[in-house]
Amino acid sequence: MLKDKINPYAPCYCGSGSKYRFCCMKRDQLVNDNLEYLDQTTPEAKASMEVFHAADEAMSKHDFKAAMPLFQRAYELFPVVPSPLNNLAICHLLQHEFAEALRVQRQAVTEMKQPNSFGVANLATLLYFNGEDEAGLNAAYVATTLAPFNEQVILKICEALAHYRCHSDILEVALSADFLEIPDLAFFTGCAAANLGDLGQASTRWGMLPMGSQYAPLVQKYLEWLRKYGKAKTIRGDWPYFRADDYPLRVPDGEADPMLRSRWLVDFVEAAVNDGSTKSGKVLSMLSGSTHPAAVELLRLIMNGAFGTEKLRLQASTMLLEKGVLKSGEHIHIQGRGKGSQSKEIVLNTMKLSPDYQFCEYPEEIAGEFGAIIKATHEAHPDWQDIARRYRVIYALAPECFPIGNNLAGVLHALGQGKEAEMILRPIVEQHPEYYFARAQLLDMLMETRKMNEARELVRTTQIPSITHPAAWLEWQIATFRFWLAENEVQAALTCLDVIKTLCPDKERVRKLQMAIKGMKAFGTLMRQFGGARKNHRK
Repeated sequence: MLKDKINPYAPCYCGSGSKYRFCCMKRDQLVNDNLEYLDQTTPEAKASMEVFHAADEAMSKHDFKAAMPLFQRAYELFPVVPSPLNNLAICHLLQHEFAEALRVQRQAVTEMKQPNSFGVANLATLLYFNGEDEAGLNAAYVATTLAPFNEQVILKICEALAHYRCHSDILEVALSADFLEIPDLAFFTGCAAANLGDLGQASTRWGMLPMGSQYAPLVQKYLEWLRKYGKAKTIRGDWPYFRADDYPLRVPDGEADPMLRSRWLVDFVEAAVNDGSTKSGKVLSMLSGSTHPAAVELLRLIMNGAFGTEKLRLQASTMLLEKGVLKSGEHIHIQGRGKGSQSKEIVLNTMKLSPDYQFCEYPEEIAGEFGAIIKATHEAHPDWQDIARRYRVIYALAPECFPIGNNLAGVLHALGQGKEAEMILRPIVEQHPEYYFARAQLLDMLMETRKMNEARELVRTTQIPSITHPAAWLEWQIATFRFWLAENEVQAALTCLDVIKTLCPDKERVRKLQMAIKGMKAFGTLMRQFGGARKNHRK
């Protein structure tokens, strides 16, 4: 029985800091065993009920600002009935006023002389949102022992237990009385059965849900999954009770915000990704500040699984690296998207981008001339032959200043002397892996001369250094973007494009890259259609 799961040594749900056994446990037992008859025919009770109905109507229209003072007034007129405060707490929650919702609900369950099963069940959900999981789950079990035990209470208890993924407990609550015919309860019992592996019972229960239920769209999707796949299409392969819209999302108020240590933030992110949000990457980044262990668990599930895009799995691995769960240089396998796709081995690395990073020091005897040459390249009609000659002179004087060699290679390439340019770049790339300007330029040259095997090897063997200049990293991302397009790897190109957008100040340059990716997608669609037409013709 669920009452046997009540933990007397769990933190008390009232927030006193004491254990439940030494705090509200005796009060709950006394109140429940000594129900008092309430005379609701008194003028105060009638006036309270009239105001309560007005508040309830405003709440049903989502006019919470109008409803809240009315619920407060209803309580003040007849302060022995908990319903006004219960609903007031819900209004505060829906307004994202977490602290006030918790305060009001605690008041409703501790100050009343009447048992408040609905209030304790609702408090279990509020404690979940406040990161007090142990106290919250215990409150859900306590609610099953309190009066009254009606349809609303059953649904509220199931909602609380669903947040804690207590599937078998939900079925036990539903079976504990004659409440299985409650329409919305069919959703919770169906999900519970499905999560316990009984898909036949789940299908039966979901089939009992009315079309007008708030859960109908989710059930329709689940029944479609059963027909098409025979399993859930989610990160965990489970059947979620909640969608992202069911969570009262707000922006964390600093690093000390309880939301960052609560499980519900992790559950919201999981729900949003499961829902197929077009901004899954942005949503996933919300876990960067989460300190709850479930955040790491979810990131691992995404990284190691096949749900969502390859880009999302790479993002999860990067976040685990930033959290210190994975180590720099560690090898992981990322599953490709699509049936039968192969996994890819990825080497994780951390890298710092510093605009103040200097690749080398320039001797005084060449520093002035180097600056003058760079200035000459920006003239209206540069004399490239003379610029190449001047670069050769100073590079011979300071061969350790490899950026000069990179610039010389660029000029030679523009003058049609690609072989010499390539000979200059290769040792720079080998000896200075942090200098991505040279690496990007060499990759472009290899692709231009159709040396794709060498280009692939260059990309494959590139190691990410601990630090480099953001402009150098940008040029490498642009070069690899072009490489992945040449390889018809649109997803990899899109990953590069995301980095380019954050680093490139030239919006027109970014726009041209975006047009290139759109052209590649359109071409791929056209070729698939052409391939389908050829197959149909052969038939």
